[in-house]
Amino acid sequence: MVFHLPSPCVAQKYRVEILYEGPKDDKFAEAIRNCNPNVPLMLYVSKMIPASDDDMGRFWVLGRVFAGRVSTGMKVGVLGSNYAEEKDFSVTIVEKTAICIGKKQGIVKNVPCGNT
Repeated sequence: MVFHLPSPCVAQKYRVEILYEGPKDDKFAEAIRNCNPNVPLMLYVSKMIPASDDDMGRFWVLGRVFAGRVSTGMKVGVLGSNYAEEKDFSVTIVEKTAICIGKKQGIVKNVPCGNT
């Protein structure tokens, strides 16, 4: 993959046009374009997996960090699939952060932009 796919820092410069629907010259577009770790979190959730039958309402969230960094204990705003409606917004606490390493998860303090 490293020989054939561009790094996030390279790819996000031209992919911001399809990744972000807001104004292409605002601070959020710039943060994504520059893969900037020192700005508020911009993360795209691609899949939510129920944690277990014991943990009703808890999920493992798989996603890509486009800007900022996601950290254990962080309070985050979540836009649902109907994000145009104000009622599809909630705030939650990130309980654990992990990076997938093959079929295992490595628990880490934070995940910086450019990572999944």
